[in-house]
Amino acid sequence: MAERTALIVDPSQEVREGLAEALKPDFRVMGCGDGNSALDLLDRLKPDVLILELSLPRLDGIGVLRRMREMDSVPRVLVFTENRAVFALAALETLRVDYVMYKPTPAAIVAERVRELLAPRCADPLTWETADILLALSIPEPCQGYRHLLTGLPLLAAQPVQFLGKTFYLEIAQRNNATSNSVEKAIRDAIHAGWENGDPRAWHRYFPGITRCPQNKQFLTRLAAVLQRQRRCG
Repeated sequence: MAERTALIVDPSQEVREGLAEALKPDFRVMGCGDGNSALDLLDRLKPDVLILELSLPRLDGIGVLRRMREMDSVPRVLVFTENRAVFALAALETLRVDYVMYKPTPAAIVAERVRELLAPRCADPLTWETADILLALSIPEPCQGYRHLLTGLPLLAAQPVQFLGKTFYLEIAQRNNATSNSVEKAIRDAIHAGWENGDPRAWHRYFPGITRCPQNKQFLTRLAAVLQRQRRCG
């Protein structure tokens, strides 16, 4: 199989080097620190994946994405950024970015997601839809609760409501090498972190009229219903 190429565009040399080290076992890695250089490398290298910071000198990440869409060959795109501005997130939705991750996230986790982006999509699409929802709600990806939600919500969407309870937490625990009590607590902590740090408009999109952080059951049943509806409409 031909070696895959990853292009890392970030003004921080430390970030570029950290990501390159995490990706090197599987990728030929190139990097640069500004938007104009990124466009030149995109045109010449035609990489398989682009890891992009939005805040760049000379031409910002949004500008890179807009110009890149005019090219013949478009890579998969993972935005890895400190920029949480609402206008930036809105722009990313229209530019068909594959995934967004926020700093600080360990380089190893970013590299794992890059590998997932380029892997054949044999996994249940519900997992990808779940990841998009958790991202919108600012559930922090490095935490255990994120991992448990990513495992559990697709299961819950595919099962009767009665599945929610001790059986649900036990199923996730068995899959993720944890205990049911630790799974329940990690999910609760992840929900609270998203509620404290997330955009209220995103939360109201999935939980209309909500005024306080939802408990586990409310959060899980509501999002399972959203996933079921998306599957029917897909």
